[in-house]
Amino acid sequence: LRSRPSALVRSLCGRRAAERQDSSSARRGAPAAAAMPLSRRVASCERLAELQADCMADDLPVANHMLSWTEEEAVYYFESGGQEPPAEQRVYPRVWLTSDVHTDRAENMAWLRSLPQHPGDAVVVAGDVSHQMEQLEATLRAFSERFAHVFFTAGNHDLWITRNDGGMDSLAKLDAIDRLCDRMGNVHSTPRLLRGDGSGAHKPGQGLWVVPLASWYDDSLDLTHFTPSLIHRAGDMRAFTWSDFALCKWPAALLRPSDTMTGHYPAGVACKLAERNEPSVREVNEALCGAVGDAVLSFSHFLPREQTLPDWLDPAGLSFSPDWVSHPAGGTAVNFSRVAGSRLIDEQLRRLTAGGGRGAGARAPPPRPPPAR
Repeated sequence: LRSRPSALVRSLCGRRAAERQDSSSARRGAPAAAAMPLSRRVASCERLAELQADCMADDLPVANHMLSWTEEEAVYYFESGGQEPPAEQRVYPRVWLTSDVHTDRAENMAWLRSLPQHPGDAVVVAGDVSHQMEQLEATLRAFSERFAHVFFTAGNHDLWITRNDGGMDSLAKLDAIDRLCDRMGNVHSTPRLLRGDGSGAHKPGQGLWVVPLASWYDDSLDLTHFTPSLIHRAGDMRAFTWSDFALCKWPAALLRPSDTMTGHYPAGVACKLAERNEPSVREVNEALCGAVGDAVLSFSHFLPREQTLPDWLDPAGLSFSPDWVSHPAGGTAVNFSRVAGSRLIDEQLRRLTAGGGRGAGARAPPPRPPPAR
């Protein structure tokens, strides 16, 4: 009887759940659907199995998304014979996030190879794997052997040019990385819709769009734009050893003369890469407008707005305090803001929810202050 409850037992259990919910509603004067008392979350798969056994519901399927339920919600579901899942329960796959794994270092590659299998899960790898294509491929393959889906966008180190790159520039290398991802099957450098939680269960219209955004930096996050008095704290850019200036190769049209170590700054690269993202942004927005998917997880290697800079100590604040860079590395902090990211990323990721989807796991950032020139 415990392992295969009969229809009668199921009926009685479902009636008991309904009666308990109705009585709770009467006490609170609220609709039954809104009266479910709160309780602690289901702590583990083992605890979920215990609740399932207690409700004599061993033949009902269980899935990873049930770990987001409260124990009360799980009991209602099992006692109703699977007819009363929590209202508005969204079913999404689990997505792991990592970045800057730098597997040129043997210990980092060893860490990757020690990871367990995660069947049904996805992983985001947000750039800076290796400047060597062979090492990049080996790393992405190792991730692809452990996860159902791998999402990748290139970081600055991935676009460094070496003698082994056959004379290509960094834009051509980015194209080569995209082709590498396409060949690997479950490695994606363009958007993909994920449905269900890895068990095959999903609801019509629901789904998570995972959107890699190619990105670079311009001077739109330069702290001296927001606080001109910081100009005296900025270090000499000619002494700022930012390797990208020497190791990335860009078309001359994307460079401007500057006081950097190489005499130029890649001012047009962020805009060029944002243009590459436009088809993806349009595709996802059109899908959301057509009720294909209802959540978005976008990611980039570089920062999208000034409040995400490491020295912007009040993420909700609209102005920057000079006191925040009063530490000994204040000059480096100001220079770093010039190579940290671009507002163009922020503009694109905001548009990814314009079609009716919701940003996955993120709060809306505060409005941007106008730059002080």
